[in-house]
Order: sequence, then structure tokens, then C-alpha cells
Amino acid sequence: MRLPKLIYEILPYFLVAVGILFVTLAVIQYEYAPTLFIFLVGMLCISGGSFMVLMRVISRREKSRNN
Repeated sequence: MRLPKLIYEILPYFLVAVGILFVTLAVIQYEYAPTLFIFLVGMLCISGGSFMVLMRVISRREKSRNN
């Protein structure tokens, strides 16, 4: 399944932003959030988004070297 280019380009940054939001909610101990779960989901989103950006940068560098 291929994603449209706009979604493909925005997805990692969206994941990082959502992760930062979740970690922030956990740190300030938002009243309705189960703190540990929200913190772990936030860290997972940040890690996943960062990993996607890193893999994309590496792939684009490899392609530019081969051309």
C-alpha cells in the first residue's frame, strides 16, 4: 500500500509532535490520563518518528550518491 506523498512526508513529524504532546501531558500529570501509559506511548511515537526521519535521510543520501 502506497501513501500519498503529502501524508508520507508529514507522518514522521506528526508522530514526533503527538509524542511530545503525550509526554508533556504525562509530565504535568494531566487529570484524566493514565500517566505511565501516556508517557510510554509518547516515547514510542517520538522514537518511531525519529527513526522514520533517520531512515528517510539515509535513503535519500544513498540515492543521491548513486546518481
